[in-house]
Amino acid sequence: MNITIKMDGLQDTIKKLQDISAHKVPKVAAMALTATAKEFKKTITDMMPQVFDRPTPYTLKSLYLLPATPSNLTATVWFKWGSLFQTQHYLAPHVYGGGREFKKAEILLQNRRLLPQGMYMTAGGGARLNKYGNISGGQMTQILSAVKAFPEVGYMMNITARSRKRNKNPRQYFVGRPGGGNKPLGVWERYGAGRRHVRPILMFVKKPSYKKRLPFYETAQSMMQPTFRREFIRLADETIQFNKNK
Repeated sequence: MNITIKMDGLQDTIKKLQDISAHKVPKVAAMALTATAKEFKKTITDMMPQVFDRPTPYTLKSLYLLPATPSNLTATVWFKWGSLFQTQHYLAPHVYGGGREFKKAEILLQNRRLLPQGMYMTAGGGARLNKYGNISGGQMTQILSAVKAFPEVGYMMNITARSRKRNKNPRQYFVGRPGGGNKPLGVWERYGAGRRHVRPILMFVKKPSYKKRLPFYETAQSMMQPTFRREFIRLADETIQFNKNK
């Protein structure tokens, strides 16, 4: 998100420029742009718990700010680049609407030809969820290890060794359609006496579609002009006062 400010109609601001030496105007403008971007970044971050259900700390810290400089009067606020497996940030669909990119675990299962192309995963009724409502990282690691989805042999051996040490009766996960093919395709766990029962851990579903939930650009458009004007006047006054006291 490039925050671009036009100074049309800002008569008070223009008057301030007359009291500041020409070489200091870009510096004041850059500081005002950066201050505007900081306030916008905080506004969007504060909005996330209202928009998302139990956002993780990673989500709440997902925005970065690239400050403006006197030679480049543009401040940028956007989401930090995600996984190498992603071409866009996982929150982008909530800004634009539409589908999301594949998660790393989904790509690993696709590479093993366990997750059909074009399908995604969602937590099943038997999944262990963390306090944010997502499947726990530990269980996901167990699943990927059990179905041999990790590409790194050394890492796979370390995971297996640690798992055996912690649990002599590891959980039995498999990909398929249990119940004679009557149950939906996904990752299931065998449990109970003789491992005769199964429960759904991850279900394979069609591409999810998200509605626009995070008013990122709308918020920027509504707040950047008045915020920049306020910050520019404040910083210009401070600069003028500083010059007088020198």
